[in-house]
Amino acid sequence: MKSRKTTIVKLIVPAVLLTVLLVMYINQTEVNQNQKMKLEAVAGAGLYQIWDNYNQIAELPSELADIVDLKLVKEHLIAVRAYSDTVDHITNSDLLLPISSSLMALSDRLPTQSNQLTSEDQELYTMLRNKITELIPLISAVYYVPESQEGAKVTLRLNDEKSELIELRDELKDIAGN
Repeated sequence: MKSRKTTIVKLIVPAVLLTVLLVMYINQTEVNQNQKMKLEAVAGAGLYQIWDNYNQIAELPSELADIVDLKLVKEHLIAVRAYSDTVDHITNSDLLLPISSSLMALSDRLPTQSNQLTSEDQELYTMLRNKITELIPLISAVYYVPESQEGAKVTLRLNDEKSELIELRDELKDIAGN
């Protein structure tokens, strides 16, 4: 009788233990999935804001009309910088923040007080717009799941196209001197 009770206990204890471990594993998997979804949502919102602000700069007139355009550029770049920090932190990368910092450094070379815009100011402004126009599709290629519509599915693991983004980051660092 005692050996039968011992055998039953030897079977029940591991079964209960296995069941508890399985429930804990399933619960942790759900928690991890929820956290991943939240991070993807935050990254997606940040990427949209980055895209929108860069797009607004790219849509400004190609010729500087006055100092107001330059102030708009700087306002958009300030917003991009904040969102870039968040997205870089979430994706554990160092791409968007250095790019936005370099673009900010370049925009700081443009005048903010005088309405006297030189040809050098125009050249720098044009270069900024061109780099931003080059950057916009790279963000989509690197931060979104391939084959998904833009804004449909953010990835927390950067795609293979990031080498082009790295090249642009390094080029902008060299130009900005930071």
